[in-house]
Amino acid sequence: MQLPLTDPANCEATTLYSAPPPTPKQVGAAEKPTVEELVAATLDRVQEPGQHSWEEDVLLWRRPAACPNVQASPDAPPLIILPGFGNNTADYVEPAAQREHSLVASLRDRGFSVYVVDVERQDWLKVDLIGHSAGGWLGRAFLADPAYFVQEGPDRQCHHAVRTLVTLGTPHSAPPAGKARDMTGGALTWVHSNWPGACFAEQQVKYVCVAGRTVRGDRAAQRRSLGKYAYGSYTQVCGDGDGVEGDSVVPHESAHLEGATNVLLDGVFHSMTSIGAYKNPSEFVWYGSAEVVDHWAHHLVD
Repeated sequence: MQLPLTDPANCEATTLYSAPPPTPKQVGAAEKPTVEELVAATLDRVQEPGQHSWEEDVLLWRRPAACPNVQASPDAPPLIILPGFGNNTADYVEPAAQREHSLVASLRDRGFSVYVVDVERQDWLKVDLIGHSAGGWLGRAFLADPAYFVQEGPDRQCHHAVRTLVTLGTPHSAPPAGKARDMTGGALTWVHSNWPGACFAEQQVKYVCVAGRTVRGDRAAQRRSLGKYAYGSYTQVCGDGDGVEGDSVVPHESAHLEGATNVLLDGVFHSMTSIGAYKNPSEFVWYGSAEVVDHWAHHLVD
């Protein structure tokens, strides 16, 4: 469909000046000109050498002498503009809401039939985010905070490039007030209060929250045991670690979000270790172990 355009204001056309090509250096019989030499030999310069001047490492445009406007012939084929990476159709039709200064207007004023491929900025990039531990709530902040994307309109919006957010063992909620201190210095409380749960599920963002049920916190366990370690970690996360189950660092109930696709994996630890995460086999696995990945990664392709 042809894009409706107004006639641009008359403007003086620029011209191309062809400087004499530099003489390639003499080469032997077995030598070939370099790419730079071949390009230099056929280079058309927009300005004659010396007409431009550098200002603080910037070479500014100086409009050359006038010449007749280019005019398309009656049988000229249509022009189709392919937007650049990150650009949208409007950048070529009415950039900054100034249709008369667009590339389309300039070409149509010269008699060309011009079309632009219909592209929106968000069409260029769609990504899935995977956040491990604290990376999960940092992903929630990136998804929602207007500091990271252009807000379009007054309604609550999210980052247009994000398709899916997968969190692995992420502590999504701060401990109840009075039970334990928010170890993130209030950042997690801020994220959870501003964008609770699967906040942008209605805007087609898929949330997948993966948790492990591997170690039960035990206040009475021996020092340096997994149960004792988990008790201390769970207490920091949710305020009470005794009898609480999780991945040894984060209670599984804290790693899930309301409205998300919540996954619970038995026997999966919070982090990689020197045994089992690399070359040596081990009975201990974490979210990123080869044996485990398929149990949550299918949500990326469903």
